[in-house]
Amino acid sequence: MAARKLLNKPRSVDDCEWKTGRIMFEIKGETNAKVLTSGYDVIETSAKDKILKQSASQLTASGGRPIVLVFAEEEAAREVRDLFDAIDQGRETITVVHIPWVKSNP
Repeated sequence: MAARKLLNKPRSVDDCEWKTGRIMFEIKGETNAKVLTSGYDVIETSAKDKILKQSASQLTASGGRPIVLVFAEEEAAREVRDLFDAIDQGRETITVVHIPWVKSNP
């Protein structure tokens, strides 16, 4: 019953491949590296738990479609890739990439 309730809840991702909708994108901006490597266990654990919860929800909703997690910060992308590889539970199928943001107002 709990699984059925979970499956009926709406999920969101930031974007998808528009032509077919077959690839789901989650986009993470700046500050993720700071909280994931803050040096404070409570902050790091909270940030990692949030990413793990969100990724589990998106895996459930993806229906097997590829998920691409895009980080503005290279360090955050590395941390999350390492986290996903250590936890596994399907997250090894999530592609984690770093694409630096171009700031229009430096």
